[in-house]
Amino acid sequence: MSNGDILALDAAVADRLFPFHVVLASDLRVLRVAPVIKRLLPALVPGQYLEHVFEAIRPLTPLTPETIGQLTNTLLILKSRQPPALVVKGQIAPLAADGRMLLLVSPRIADADEMLRLGLTAADFALHDPASEMLVVLQAMRASLMDAELLAKRLRQTRDEALQASKAKSQFLANMSHELRTPLNAIIGFTEMMAAQMHGPLPAKYIDYLGDVKLSGQHLLDLINDLLDLARIEADRFELRPSQFAVGALVEECVRTVTPQTRKKGLTVEIASFDPSLTIDADERAVRQIVLNLLSNAVKFSRQAGRIDIGIVRDPTSHVRISVADNGEGIDPATMRSIFEPFRRGDHRVSDAGGGTGLGLHIAKRLAGLHGGTISIKSRPGEGTTVALLLPAVRVVAVSAPGRQKAP
Repeated sequence: MSNGDILALDAAVADRLFPFHVVLASDLRVLRVAPVIKRLLPALVPGQYLEHVFEAIRPLTPLTPETIGQLTNTLLILKSRQPPALVVKGQIAPLAADGRMLLLVSPRIADADEMLRLGLTAADFALHDPASEMLVVLQAMRASLMDAELLAKRLRQTRDEALQASKAKSQFLANMSHELRTPLNAIIGFTEMMAAQMHGPLPAKYIDYLGDVKLSGQHLLDLINDLLDLARIEADRFELRPSQFAVGALVEECVRTVTPQTRKKGLTVEIASFDPSLTIDADERAVRQIVLNLLSNAVKFSRQAGRIDIGIVRDPTSHVRISVADNGEGIDPATMRSIFEPFRRGDHRVSDAGGGTGLGLHIAKRLAGLHGGTISIKSRPGEGTTVALLLPAVRVVAVSAPGRQKAP
């Protein structure tokens, strides 16, 4: 039966099928009230306006002709403005093309004295005839399913748009990084040739300028490489190329790489006792990049004439641990919570002077994750920071007796 058919029913039949109903005009004027509702709430009579008799508890929307479109097919909880204290749960549904509507409700009177005063009994609530209640529930379920389906569709669309935007961003970064890296390599190469005075002597001042050009070009190339790696990782295009290599030798090489920076700040770098035969199966370039990132951060955030301690430990039960500890200012708890986010640069007073994109730790963690490992950080403000690369024990190829090594 369609909603419009109810007006064609005999009133007695309609009252029996839907004992708790009210027919409303488009302006929310009451046209007809079922007899049981009349007994429950005498103030609700034809000609009266619904908003004058009820207020909406749920949703918190005024009952007006302007808002009724929002309330159609929505589960309502209404409370009478006048005694008795009647609360009804129901739904407004379109009834006819002329704007008439049907309000189907399930009433409840909380005060037993009110029921006695009105001469009502449990039979007046027609609990034995749940047709109207079922209709309300079914319509509410239908409306909820439609809303859920629409929300799911919007979420899928938003997800697809976000994925497409992320893919486009990563592709753009990869393309631009490649295009920028090619000429930069040429600039650095020609700068080295000129500094070596391969085609004749140059004034000493020009040699100094060439050193600055090379340093700036190398710094810019490092930034571009970070962006390129980030784009590849986020696009799931970073392919590991595993090989077997000695961990200690790689760490010593990384320490030599940052030696100009450590000497400039007067830092002491010490590598604790380690096993020179400790060999792992991993992407050597990726592990080197992780260690260099950790070392570069330690140098950047160390105090002048400070100290950096490096540890290489193999735990037979769990992992290989490469740690880098500085005695700098440390990391405050607020910064620690977001330390691995991309473009996060820590203490701006230090990082602004030291440069960088804020991608180092983010990329290091992602590269460690590709190896099945992770990055851990322990820090206290004013007491320095220890950052460690943890690689799973399955990466270990060989290990023997320990030896003593010291940074150059």
